Amino acid sequence: ITGAMHRAWMDTKAFFSADNDEAMLEESIRGEKAAVEEYKDILKDTDLPPSTVTMLTFQMNHIKNDLNKIKNLEDLS
Repeated sequence: ITGAMHRAWMDTKAFFSADNDEAMLEESIRGEKAAVEEYKDILKDTDLPPSTVTMLTFQMNHIKNDLNKIKNLEDLS
């Protein structure tokens, strides 16, 4: 739900900012950082099965890699 709300916010922001690429990159970075923090909070739960920890860690690392790519795009702009 949070991810869908964030995407809707980005679409709204893009509409009103005349598709300002830098603003979209900044918002993407903010959203990805928030997602990583959510994963970290969930992974602190010591009652999770090992298979769930593995899956969540994989997903979090994928988001971190995407975040680095977005940051590189921002540096290029």
